[in-house]
Amino acid sequence: AVCPNDSTVTFILNNDPNPKFNYSQAYCINSIANPLPEIASNAVIGQFSAKPVGLSIVPATGEIKLGASQPGTYTITNLIPASNGCRAISDSDQVIIHPKPSSLFVSDLNRVCGRDTVTVSYTGGNSFLSTYRWNFGKAKVIQGTGQGPYQLRWDTAGVKQLALVVVENGCLSDSTKLTVTVNTEPPVPDFTLAADACMGDTVLITYTGATAAGNSYAWDFNGGTRVLGSGRGPYRVFWNTNGVKAVTLQLTTTAGGCKSIVRNSQLMSRLVLLHCLQCLIKYVLGRILLSVMMHWLLKKHLNGILEGHLSLILH
Repeated sequence: AVCPNDSTVTFILNNDPNPKFNYSQAYCINSIANPLPEIASNAVIGQFSAKPVGLSIVPATGEIKLGASQPGTYTITNLIPASNGCRAISDSDQVIIHPKPSSLFVSDLNRVCGRDTVTVSYTGGNSFLSTYRWNFGKAKVIQGTGQGPYQLRWDTAGVKQLALVVVENGCLSDSTKLTVTVNTEPPVPDFTLAADACMGDTVLITYTGATAAGNSYAWDFNGGTRVLGSGRGPYRVFWNTNGVKAVTLQLTTTAGGCKSIVRNSQLMSRLVLLHCLQCLIKYVLGRILLSVMMHWLLKKHLNGILEGHLSLILH
């Protein structure tokens, strides 16, 4: 039998919505593509938000606007509001936004001469654990690894380009570039002079190196007196003191003001020996010859006197 007061109640039992999602954990602030969350199977997108302040995120999709965000660590939440009798539910994930590395560096010189070295130093502020992709072209690396600093030198003249890209946490920096002008190295300032001379004698000094218009020549005659000559020469010089005299020369080019190596008595020049044996021999022989001549003249004079006296006596 059916009771007249019985009734049937129908209701729907809904499962809690699934808010599960995740990101790839870390991104570079200068990445081209904006990241989107990976939504779990059967999951529901609610409203996305991020803490702390600094991350730009689209609430409806979870897209991170990297260009409008700041580097840092953020917690992103997908909140599904209460509905259909179900309570609100959420899920969270942590995301790291890495800064763009800096590739700034400096050179201590931007114009050098051929044999000079340049010191290149990183100034960007990243750690030594970063990867440093230096491009020095055909420069010779005298010293330096990793972050640096580096000492560089070039074998040829011209405008040389240096570049650096830094990689940290998988993020690429911009490429920083610098130029260094390498001027031609001056020629070797060779010259010749006599191997020895006597005090007071003039010595001929002749420049035999390569020449170029406008070059300047810095001579040092070590106390000698210049009789004749200017610029590259030739010169005539004498010394009033005995001893070893070192003549030196350094050349400076017009282009770039590069200075040559210094040529001196210890390298290419000749030593000027002023108190030489030849002078002594000349002096001694001269004195002997003078003495003989004086003796001969005196003897001749005396003989003339004696002959005069004898003539008077005989008459």
